[in-house]
Amino acid sequence: MKNKIILISIIILLMSAKSGMAEQKLFTYTVRYVMGENESRQELRELATLEAKRQILEQVGVYIEAETLMKEYIKETETTFEDESEYKKEILAITAGVTKTEIASEEWKEENGVFVLYLTCNITVDTEDVNRKIQELVRDRQKLDDMKMLQDEVARLQNEMEELRKRLERAEDSQVEEIKQQRTQISDEFSAVEWYEMGRTTDDIDKEIEYFTYAIERKPDWNWPYIKRGLAYNDKGYLDRAIDDYNKAIQIDPNNTTAYAGRGIAYSEKDDFDLAIADYNRAIQIYPNNIAAIVMRGQLYNNKGYYDRAMTDYNKVILIDPNNAIFYFGRGLIYAKKNSYDLAISDYSKAIQIDSNNAEAYCCRGLVYDLKGDYDLAIADYNKAIQINPNYALAYYSRGLAYWYGLKDKINAHRSFRKAKELGYPDAQYELDKIP
Repeated sequence: MKNKIILISIIILLMSAKSGMAEQKLFTYTVRYVMGENESRQELRELATLEAKRQILEQVGVYIEAETLMKEYIKETETTFEDESEYKKEILAITAGVTKTEIASEEWKEENGVFVLYLTCNITVDTEDVNRKIQELVRDRQKLDDMKMLQDEVARLQNEMEELRKRLERAEDSQVEEIKQQRTQISDEFSAVEWYEMGRTTDDIDKEIEYFTYAIERKPDWNWPYIKRGLAYNDKGYLDRAIDDYNKAIQIDPNNTTAYAGRGIAYSEKDDFDLAIADYNRAIQIYPNNIAAIVMRGQLYNNKGYYDRAMTDYNKVILIDPNNAIFYFGRGLIYAKKNSYDLAISDYSKAIQIDSNNAEAYCCRGLVYDLKGDYDLAIADYNKAIQINPNYALAYYSRGLAYWYGLKDKINAHRSFRKAKELGYPDAQYELDKIP
C-alpha cells in the first residue's frame, strides 16, 4: 500500500549565470505520483501540483534566506515569532510572494501496470530582483499577510486531498461515491486557488478580472477573489462594481482590512469622502498599522482641509516606515499648505535623499524656495526636476515664474513659459502675454 501513496524524486538543478552583481539560479523540482484505484488523472494532477509547488518553494526559501538580505529586512520590521514554525511560515510566504512557480512539464508513464505522473516545476531566482521584492513585501504587512493566507489555503487543500486519498484507498464500495463528491468539492476549491494565483500574477487587468471571476465561480464563499476583482474594477474605473465586490467580501469576513481600504478608495473616487473616511477608520481600527489606509485617510483629510488630522496620519506612517520618500513628500505638502516652509523644505529634502529621482519633490521644494524668495535655489530645483523629467510642464512654468517675478530675467522666463506652453500647461500663454 505504501508504494501507492506518494513516491517523490527530487531534482534540484542550480544553474548559475553571473550578470554584474546579480546572480540567477534555476530551481527544478520533479514530483512522482502513482495513480491509485478510483482516482482520475485530474485529481492526481492537482495533488501533484500542490506538492511540487510546496517542495520547490521550501527549497528556494532556504536559498533565498542564505543568499539575500531577507533576515535583515525582517529584522527591520521588528517582527517577533512565537516559535520556529511561525518563522518558517513567514519565510515561505515571502518566498511565494517574490517568486513565480511555473509548471515546466507533465509526463504520464505506465510502470508495472499502473499509471505514474511525473510533474516538474521551475523557479528562476535573480538575487538582485528578489532582494528588492523582499524589501517591498516585508514593509507591506498586509500583502505579506495575504501571502500567508494563500499558503494556509494551499496547505489546507493539500491535507484534505491527502486524507481523502487515503480514505478512498480503503473505502468500501458504498463509501466511494460520497468520498468522490468530497474530492470534487476540494478539486473546485483547488481550481479557485489556481485561478486566484493566475489573477494575482498577471499584468493584464482584463485577465485579472477574468481569472478572479473564475475563482469566484468555483468558490463563491472565498472573500479574497472578490477583493482582488474589486481592486481591478477600481483600476478600470468601474467603481460601483468594485463596491459590490467589497460589500460581498466584507459580508464573508467583516474584519478584512483590505476590503474596507479598497471600498474606501472607490468611495473616494466617487467623491463620497465621508464614507471613504469611515471605511479607512474601520480598516485602521482592525489593524492599527495599516499603512495604506492611514495614508489614504491622511490624503482625504488634507483634501478636506483638516491639516492637523492629516499631519497626525503622516507622522504615524513615517514612524512605521521611516524610509519611504512618498510619506515625507506627502507631509511636506501639508507643511507647505500650513505655511511652515522650513519644515516643508526639510521633508522634501528627506524625500530627495531617499529617492534622488523624485522630480515632484524637487519641483515642490523649488516652489517653497520661491515663496521664501530664494529664487536661485528654486531655479536649481526646477532644473533638476526637468533633468529627471524633460516633459514636466509644471516645472517649466514654475521656473518661468521664478525667472520673471523673482529675477526679472525676460529671456529665460520667456523660454520657460514657451516650453510649458508646448507641453500643454494651461496658464503659460497668459504669462507669455505679460512679458514685454
